[in-house]
Amino acid sequence: MPEQTVTSPSAALADSVLMPLLVPRAALQEAESAAAVAASRFIMGDPRCDSTTLGPLVSVRQRDRVRQHIDRAVADGARVVCGGSEPTGHSTGYFVRPTVLSDVTPDLAIAREEVFGPVLTIIPYDSIDEAVTIANSTDCGLSAAVWGSDDTTLRDVARRLRSGQVIINGGAWNFVAPFGGYKKSGLGRESGTWGLEEFLEVKALRSDRASSAHGMPRTQGVGHADDEVRGGDVLPVARTRLRFEPWRAIVAKTSAKAISSEHKAPR
Repeated sequence: MPEQTVTSPSAALADSVLMPLLVPRAALQEAESAAAVAASRFIMGDPRCDSTTLGPLVSVRQRDRVRQHIDRAVADGARVVCGGSEPTGHSTGYFVRPTVLSDVTPDLAIAREEVFGPVLTIIPYDSIDEAVTIANSTDCGLSAAVWGSDDTTLRDVARRLRSGQVIINGGAWNFVAPFGGYKKSGLGRESGTWGLEEFLEVKALRSDRASSAHGMPRTQGVGHADDEVRGGDVLPVARTRLRFEPWRAIVAKTSAKAISSEHKAPR
């Protein structure tokens, strides 16, 4: 999926050439230069060699698909800053040149679809609101990144992005945090307590007896075996056991700070 990035020019370009890069219009030329330098540092070759930093794509079909994306974008008005769809000169391997495209508009297919190739598209914006709108306009939402100097603005933008995770100024991977996507990038989460919940069974207890003088359903909090909602208005959730036995050991060894007691498998 195409990750969405709302950013000013930064060294983040060296981390990935898969994501549309959104930059302030006034910094467009600076971003193009930084992107071209980052792209030039990739060394194409055999991925088993220590000197290689960019290997081939998985198949001739995927190589041709990425090249077609580049050609279509150029035909639609995009400008090649470096790279392109031309053959790389390698006799073996399905290689595509590290490519940077500018003058890209949000409606172009290369900015909206999953390219899965070494192609960076640069999209300028005039305001933060416009940047957020552009970033949220795709059908995907697995990961995003924001870069800047003002923490308050960065966190505000991060909260507005429709993405399963947002990396702020290159924040490190956290295995306790949930991982998963929005929209066509999928449902559900891996890692942390959210990932463990995918392996839990739930039970709903429904009673026809009134729960209170006000007729409101009674709940004691999600995750307790004695949860019961009376009146049939709301389905309670009671975590009963993990479906897969090997996970018992993982739950038992997990820090209490990372997982609450109600998620632990019963003895």
